[in-house]
This record gives sequence, structure tokens and C-alpha cells, in this order.
Amino acid sequence: MKTLPRAVRAAALATAAALALTACQGGGSSDAQSSGQAPAGSSSAGASAAPSASGPDATASAGPSGDAAADSAALKPGTNHSAAADGYAYPAKDVHDWLWGRKAKSPTYPKKKLAFLTFDDGPTNSTPRTLKELKKAGVPASFFIIGGDKGLGRPKSAGYLKDEIAQGNSVCIHSYTHSFPLLYPGRTASPKAIVKDYTKTVSAVRDVLGEDYRVGCQRYPGGHGWNGMKPADRAMQKKGAWWIDWNSENGDGTDTASSTGAGRAKQALSTLGSNPRVAVILMHDYKDNDATIESIAPLVKALKKKGYDFGVMS
Repeated sequence: MKTLPRAVRAAALATAAALALTACQGGGSSDAQSSGQAPAGSSSAGASAAPSASGPDATASAGPSGDAAADSAALKPGTNHSAAADGYAYPAKDVHDWLWGRKAKSPTYPKKKLAFLTFDDGPTNSTPRTLKELKKAGVPASFFIIGGDKGLGRPKSAGYLKDEIAQGNSVCIHSYTHSFPLLYPGRTASPKAIVKDYTKTVSAVRDVLGEDYRVGCQRYPGGHGWNGMKPADRAMQKKGAWWIDWNSENGDGTDTASSTGAGRAKQALSTLGSNPRVAVILMHDYKDNDATIESIAPLVKALKKKGYDFGVMS
């Protein structure tokens, strides 16, 4: 999607804010982390320097009501987000090209700084608080969800998935099993297993959001650093899905993560490098992931100070 004029984006943002959640409750069970070990260096390199788009403004005071509001909060047919998020939704293929493909040569490369907050491995009991903090910060996020028992199969998770859409976020695909041995036997990608896992996850999401759900963004469990990825990439592209890694992370997927929100925000900023124009920040929607939830406000504040607008991936 092309960057829209500020006035158009502002209208979309006000709409998204009016549709934000009014209440969230906790729930969930076991941890979403997978068995097995991710490949070393699975975090990806960033793009070139200088941004574009904005998320839902938590301070907006007006928006649609009645049927119009319900329609704007619901999944927009043929997408992975609501109609209210249209003004700041970007195709995954474009984001992929910006950071891991043609980069600045892409005709859609943004002229202004653009940040994507991404959360892997939900929904869990952390999701309602994560949504609450995003709403307070006035920004959207892209949720890369697990379709099986570690994510969408948890109690209350179907409701959390609907809440993600209603608040102006996007729902992307991560995995159904999140099993490294299944997806990468011998640490080498299995296209057949990966496509099957992806297809099951899309089906699980459609069971909740409806058959009109369509998505182009996916993230391999453990990132793109496994052996023999090209055949899997080609197989996924035939499904219309483009892999998305990250060029910044808050460390919550490691054993050395800070135990404080301020510390995790600081790490995300430090790993971002030399002020890239496009930032894709990896975080996790793990069960009881309090420090990451507490990192959202300081991270967003710092990114806004650096001149970033916020978008979601479609």
C-alpha cells in the first residue's frame, strides 16, 4: 500500500482509536517457546538510513458509531486487519524488499522513517495487557501468531485474536506447532513440513476471524537462518507469503534478556543500529511476559523522538 496523505492517515487513525478495546482479561497456560535451538545469527541486517505511516492515535476522541463502527473494527475482507488499519498497512512483500530484497531500489521504499512493532508466539495471557499498552501508546503492531496449542489453542485466545483486529493491529502467521525438529529436521528447512504448518495456521485463524482472512506476512520460527531456506521460500511465495525477520530485538527470546521494561526498550534501540529508515522490532507475546509489556511505552516514546511513524504488515 502506498503512503497516504497525512490528512487521510489521520482520519484512519482516529477511527482505529475509537474502536480500541474497552476491557481485557487474562488467561492462558503453558509457555509458547519451542523445543530445539534456533540458528545462531537468525536476526537479520537492517535497511538504509531515513521513514513513513502512523498507527492508531490513543488520544483521538471521535470516531464512527453503530454499524459503521462495527464494520471498521471487524476484519476487512481479503486482508489481515480491519478497515481502520488501511491507512498504515503495508504489504509484506514490500517490507521484505525494503530490508532483505531490493532495499532502497524498491519503488515503494518509504521516504520517511517507519517502524513495525512485531510480537511472536501469541495469543497468551499477556495479549490483553500488550494491547492495552499499545492503545495507551497510540501505536499498532503486527502479531505473528501460533495456531496450535501453544497459541490460538489456549483458553480465551480466540477472543484475544479478535481483539487484535478490533484495535487496529494486523494478524500474521508464525507457526502451528513451533517445533524446530519438525520444521527443520537436521537443522535444514523442510518445505513440505513448513507449508503444511503454515496452511494449518491460516485455517485456524480463519476458524476465528472468518474465511475472508488473507495474509502475506509470515515469520519462520527461529528466523530465516536455518540451512536450505531457498526451497522453503519459493514454496511459501507460491502461497502468497513472504518471510519477515527483524533488524532490532528487545532480547526477550534469549536467556540474557533484561528483567525490566526499561532494559528491554534500551536493548531494542541499541540493536537497531545506525538509525535505519525501516525498523522491524522483534518482541514476544509469551505467557507472563511482563517486562516486554512494560517496555512498550519507553520504546515507543524513544522511536517517536527519533522520528518514526508506525505501521502494520499485511
